[in-house]
Amino acid sequence: MSATARAPSAVAVVGIHGRFPKAGDLDQFWSNLTHGRDAIDFVPADRWDWTALDGDAAGEGERTHANRGGFTPHVDRFDHGFFGIMPREAQSMDPQQRLFLQAAWSALEDAGYAPSSLAGRKVGVFVGVGNADYPVLMRRDGVPVDIYRGTGIALTAVANRVSFTLGLAGPSQIIDTACSSSLVALHRAVQAIEGGECGMAIAGGVNLLLGPELFIAFAKAGMLSPSGRCRAFDADADGYVRGEGIGAVVLVPLETAEANGDHIYGIVRATAENHGGRAHSFTAPSVNGQAAVVSEAWRKAGLPLHRAALIETHGTGTPLGDPIEVNALKKSLSDTGAAPDGEGRPVVLLGALKSHIGHLEAAAGIAGLIKTLLTLQHRLVPGNLHFRAPNPHSATEGTPLRVAARNTPLGTGDGAIFAGVSSFGFGGVNAHVVVEAGPRPRADALDGTEEERPYLVLLSARDCASLRGRAEQLRRFLARRRTGRVASAEALHASFARALGLGAPFDRPETRDAPLAALGVTRTQFAAALDGIGRRIGRPVRPADLRDHVTLGECVDRLAELARADASGADAGADADAGVLMPAVALPREALDAVTLAGIAHTAMHGRDAMEERLAIVATSLDGLERTLVRFLAGEGEGQAWWRGRARGRKAETPPPADSASIVGWPTVEALSAWAAHWVVTRAAAPQWEALCPGRARPPKIPLPSYPFRLDRVWYEVPARLPAAPASPAPVALVRGRPQIVAIGDARTRLAPDAPADAVLAHWERCWGAGARVP
Repeated sequence: MSATARAPSAVAVVGIHGRFPKAGDLDQFWSNLTHGRDAIDFVPADRWDWTALDGDAAGEGERTHANRGGFTPHVDRFDHGFFGIMPREAQSMDPQQRLFLQAAWSALEDAGYAPSSLAGRKVGVFVGVGNADYPVLMRRDGVPVDIYRGTGIALTAVANRVSFTLGLAGPSQIIDTACSSSLVALHRAVQAIEGGECGMAIAGGVNLLLGPELFIAFAKAGMLSPSGRCRAFDADADGYVRGEGIGAVVLVPLETAEANGDHIYGIVRATAENHGGRAHSFTAPSVNGQAAVVSEAWRKAGLPLHRAALIETHGTGTPLGDPIEVNALKKSLSDTGAAPDGEGRPVVLLGALKSHIGHLEAAAGIAGLIKTLLTLQHRLVPGNLHFRAPNPHSATEGTPLRVAARNTPLGTGDGAIFAGVSSFGFGGVNAHVVVEAGPRPRADALDGTEEERPYLVLLSARDCASLRGRAEQLRRFLARRRTGRVASAEALHASFARALGLGAPFDRPETRDAPLAALGVTRTQFAAALDGIGRRIGRPVRPADLRDHVTLGECVDRLAELARADASGADAGADADAGVLMPAVALPREALDAVTLAGIAHTAMHGRDAMEERLAIVATSLDGLERTLVRFLAGEGEGQAWWRGRARGRKAETPPPADSASIVGWPTVEALSAWAAHWVVTRAAAPQWEALCPGRARPPKIPLPSYPFRLDRVWYEVPARLPAAPASPAPVALVRGRPQIVAIGDARTRLAPDAPADAVLAHWERCWGAGARVP
């Protein structure tokens, strides 16, 4: 079936968001994958002291050899004020509730749908979740039960909290099928859309590792790797490594996505779910069950399995599970149709995300799906880690199956590319999804005159720090767009040398390795050169940025490093100084090349909620927008190209400013400036696109960085420990023959003067047993 002959029920993925081990956003996640960075590390000290539990899991006591895992940054942080949740309630909420709520919001913004615009609509929420360490820790630490405990620890609230907060009217449910939970959640979401239960769905999963209980249990069961590595399909595979993360995707019917100009990350062609039935043991996988679910999904998609460019496997790295999965895929290959013979026989690569980030359990399926969507967008399969020699029981000879041992391009043609994603739960529930690559952005289809026209770009946030975060995110986004043409070390070398007044040949070793002072560079020249190079790479460069770099070569290398980091988002994810998250998007080069000022203006105007703290910019080009953002962040030029304010008054439709009420043709800079000055101080929604850009169709949406949530630590409070009871009872203080005050910790309880003697003594004994102090 061709890419143009899709079933009318195809579902598009139009928004994604994820936070995974050592990756605060998807840009860093993709960079880690393609650069082969291992995200597994020892248990952080702020989780628990793994050295106190280190030992032989097969022995007596609560010991475990599993002291490594994939840990995600800032899981203890939550912007409760953004969602109007009181601090005390937020402390009682399982962090899985909090983080998935933020992930759902971010995925909607990535899709270009203002969350408030969905209130009352049939939008479904389907979340895979299973483990819950937080209530275990609360009970361990003796946290008193309050009115929020019941809803705070309820796993159903992981989905329901999203639906309640956003006012969504579609199905809302959590799915717990162990390791397949989040991919089954996606399956249920697609079913709900196809069945008309909802017109949009948020699907995903969350898994956090907050305590050691399951590290001990799974190690005793022989599941966890003694070497601390997921060696998927390798001869030395010895078990899996636990990981944590949060992922969410936004799904809409393909026709809706195309009509709305959504950015389509991929198209879900088919999904399937089953149970493997009785197997060797309750936790053992079933060859027939896995083969059946894979075959069913590809049959529903109308495609043979050999059409897959990639199968993102479950790939846990266990000596039992890996051979069963390969044998199940072999069976599915024969069940869905034989591949053609000859030299043109296709190769089906086997990806194993767990080799990079560990097994995310309930969130493993959504993590695998997000990796697959990024793979299809970038047309590049990241190589698996820790694969040296194939498991002899997982032989792929004579089949198109090949383990992806290194980064492998998927080609640059426009033909349809398909992939499969598998996820299998230890209780026997299996899921598989068939995905098609989304359409490739086309820069040559853009309106070449739009960059010459002025546009109004609107940014807003709940507080000042987050508004600055919004501006900095957009600046970094624009800087990244430029890096393909300015950030090479050679180009920077030439530019910087010329700015310093050094003539050719400045690239000779004796010049490159000489201190700048020895080359006759003055402080004035140096400062001017930094100012110029800062404009070139799109970020201010201060002398402190080049501290301890004294030669021309050292300075150039440092400037190239700053340019690459700034553009790639490597210094993003979180901004500790501002105290906010700073997620970046993971778009391929061709998508960045297709970015337009009109697309940014439209997405910021209608794909975001208008909040209290506001910034409005009038720009006529992408470079001009970037320069204005730099000036805003430096506090320069207010009222010239940017306007800043706090919305006041009652909510209302935005009336046009008096001097721009009648726009004839395209609005002028002056007219848009009037709109900007008006919008930043009125509590109103964004103006309609058609009012500002008459005759101009809404441009396609652009995935812009999602909201920079505050990094406020939110955790339960451990009550003060009671002092130890004295070795022998102290004399009871008597007033008129009765003890009058008994102190427990710092709280005093006064007895009624006429309390019966037996009640007084019983009360005193209870207090003494609890470590009371008796005055």
